[in-house]
Amino acid sequence: MDQPLTRFPAVASLRQAAASERRISNLLRRRQKIRLRADAQKAEIDRKLAQGLAPLEREIYERAARIEEFASHRRQKLTENGKTKTVLLPDAGEFHWVFNPPALIVANLKEAIGSIRSKGLGVKRFLRVRYELNKEALLEAPDTARKVDGASIVQEERFVIAPAHTGEKVERNLRTLEWSITSPKKREPQQ
Repeated sequence: MDQPLTRFPAVASLRQAAASERRISNLLRRRQKIRLRADAQKAEIDRKLAQGLAPLEREIYERAARIEEFASHRRQKLTENGKTKTVLLPDAGEFHWVFNPPALIVANLKEAIGSIRSKGLGVKRFLRVRYELNKEALLEAPDTARKVDGASIVQEERFVIAPAHTGEKVERNLRTLEWSITSPKKREPQQ
């Protein structure tokens, strides 16, 4: 929410709580309908945008391909035998060739590490040891975790309202006092 809620009087009974929760459920359904309508409108805008851009992009790529074809057949002459990479075009701009920075692709990490070790290729230079906390183990041993400088176990409490049949929840973080509405995760389509 943008603005913090002011204090409201508490409901006086479970009956009033149930009535308020039914109202929240109704509001969440209305909110979901507005979101779905907006999502449909966004999708239509995106479709029209893609449709309008497609012929422009097709021509851009065709013309770029023609320039590339021209340049590749005349690369030595255009670059003065590799002295320059950029070719200026009168009143139009430029084109040039550029390499990406080199990257190391590792297909099998264990195999690569084993190879460096077994071939004596510089274990200290090319391999490094990384230390990281085993957070799961520390959570399972809270007495030990409390002794670790620079680390602490935190747990926050939330107040959660889960109206029936909406799948959404209204939550308040009881430490920060911030409200939020959470929707269920959308399921990925099965392939």
